[in-house]
Amino acid sequence: MSETGIVADREETPGSEGLGALLLARGKATAAGLERAERLAETGERLMRAIEASEVEETPRRRVEAGFRAYFRFFEESPAAFALLYGTSLTIDPDFRRDARRVRDTFAEYLTGLIRTVDHESALAMAAGINGLSEGMIRHWMHEENPRPAEEMAALAARLAWGGLESLA
Repeated sequence: MSETGIVADREETPGSEGLGALLLARGKATAAGLERAERLAETGERLMRAIEASEVEETPRRRVEAGFRAYFRFFEESPAAFALLYGTSLTIDPDFRRDARRVRDTFAEYLTGLIRTVDHESALAMAAGINGLSEGMIRHWMHEENPRPAEEMAALAARLAWGGLESLA
């Protein structure tokens, strides 16, 4: 762990293992519901793998930006994943909304494992904030007529997450 409280390697953090099993164990009443739960679980696991692969950077600040870069590239390469995780299905189907929330909660738990300078509940609250930052920025980006490159959005997200609003004033 670094002095910033961010863990240096993946071995020390909780992961997304079993995310698919968690969603599927909930038991869907229909074949369509089961298929959608499987797609959601697979999408969540692919996203986590992409972000985890970015952890090779040497400094915590670079790992943060690499994580955001992986996040934006993932959705750039798979816009259907954006629609699945953040689309209108979330407002229509309460079961699907609950399953999508579990994907986001898994990501928050992952981030919580990287924040080591506060208690678990405080880290979880901060991780939820990072989730919100990520989701807000990805929604903005996906709806832009002329979107910026994923690398530029990642740099902006990392700048805000790392330095906070104070660093921008």
